[in-house]
Amino acid sequence: MRPDYWSRAKRSLAQRDPTLATIMRAHAGVFLVRRGAPFMTLARAIVGQQISVQAAQSVWERLLAAAPAMTPSQILALDRKRLRACGLSARKTEYIADLA
Repeated sequence: MRPDYWSRAKRSLAQRDPTLATIMRAHAGVFLVRRGAPFMTLARAIVGQQISVQAAQSVWERLLAAAPAMTPSQILALDRKRLRACGLSARKTEYIADLA
């Protein structure tokens, strides 16, 4: 389903960037769709930054075991040591806690 804001956002981007305008005209029927809850999507992006897909999947699975619903409240309920034990770096632990 096309988001309500999509046409307005495309017009705004096209006015600012001629290259994007060309790309959007070539792919007029394409639009972004939500792939799950925003918090979970952003948390997973943080986990996956600068590591292999296989390593990211392993860390993600450990993080989901610690916080099965992957909600901000579940993440905030975990102490930083527990997040680190899932395989997150100190910086990623900070980012995910800040996101929560």
